[in-house]
Amino acid sequence: MADSEPHSPPERDAQGDAPFPLRRYFYGLVLPGLLLLIAAVVLATTQTVRHATIEVLLQIATNRAAGVAKGVSEKAGPAWENLIGDVSLSENDMAILAEAFADEQSEAQIERLKIYDTDHHTVFATDSSLIGRMEDKPELAIALAGEPSVLVENDEDGGAFYELYLPYRVDGAVVAVFEIYQPIARVDAMLWKVARPALVIPLVLFAVMLAALGWLVGRAQRDIDRRTGTIVALRRRLERLVSHQAVAAMQGEGGGEAAMLEVTLLYSDVRGFTALAERATPGETIAYLNRIMGLQITIIEEAGGDVDKMIGDAVLAHFHVQDGPARAVAAARAIQQAIAERAIAPGVGIALYSGPVVAGLIGSGERFDYTVIGDSVNAAARLCGLAGEGEILADSATAAASGDADFGPVRMMQVKGREGELAVRAISPGTA
Repeated sequence: MADSEPHSPPERDAQGDAPFPLRRYFYGLVLPGLLLLIAAVVLATTQTVRHATIEVLLQIATNRAAGVAKGVSEKAGPAWENLIGDVSLSENDMAILAEAFADEQSEAQIERLKIYDTDHHTVFATDSSLIGRMEDKPELAIALAGEPSVLVENDEDGGAFYELYLPYRVDGAVVAVFEIYQPIARVDAMLWKVARPALVIPLVLFAVMLAALGWLVGRAQRDIDRRTGTIVALRRRLERLVSHQAVAAMQGEGGGEAAMLEVTLLYSDVRGFTALAERATPGETIAYLNRIMGLQITIIEEAGGDVDKMIGDAVLAHFHVQDGPARAVAAARAIQQAIAERAIAPGVGIALYSGPVVAGLIGSGERFDYTVIGDSVNAAARLCGLAGEGEILADSATAAASGDADFGPVRMMQVKGREGELAVRAISPGTA
């Protein structure tokens, strides 16, 4: 056991001393939420741009199909009329149409083309082997109903492309559907060209914002850590100056309300301290007090007691537990033994007294103190004045309740300020 250990504050929840984890909440909750928001914005923007691009693509393709139809009608004449009029085509008609479509496809830069009649039959195709086939894709039905539609397909070479189904009208009625193939890579290139400004600028702004937030959170966390450290250090220093019950009262744990308690009081006082202070220097006096007070406080707290206050060279502590007398006697004996082993001179006299006290905050305005008051405190102080150096005096009830067999016989002693004599038992110096 150390000669002088600091007055340890009561155990606290480590969370209570920890600074607010702003950085952890930011990186664990806020940042993922922001990243999800950014991802949602990017996805929504991409889908919006893709939808708009496809709509534009369909409109352009519809105009191109109309242009092809016009060119073929001018070049093929009756053969074109027979094609859209659902009239059987001769070999000559097919040859004329093939040549006319080839010219228009080349001019319109259309690689593959199909034309369907209103019965879903393929009436013309760049690949002549497909002519006459029945098509049942939903997109064709949508186009025959008057709305252009698009389907994503993969060709035999593994390339992806859009199948654009485009209604062709005559006098407002859909008489045929053009199917034009458009490579997805080409469309995606156009899509990226359109979407890039809409995505890159917001993403850069988001990145700058996140970097700024990260810097601010880091700086705020450092400031919170510093301030919390200062507050905790100051609180712990203040807690060392007061009892555990006072700390509990300040923390609002119910200790602030006055209450009548049954406690065992331990009162110790240095014998011959006045003479010591007269012959020693101030530094030597303080060093002596720090040593002997630190030793007593450590032992009392290890025994489960609470140091109420230090009054000059005296210590007042109380044990508010069911086995308070036994704990108080054990602490008193340990104090006397430790002082003897370390040859600390002068030593102390100790008094133990059990009884009721009033415990609570006393004071007004901005200054309060948590303490115990009452006749029991006065009795313990007066009894301590009768204890010799190295001696432990206890009222007979406390001595009996402690179960310690080393207490001597009952002696009747007159205690200052009390009527009648007090039944007292002692553990003599050297016995403790």
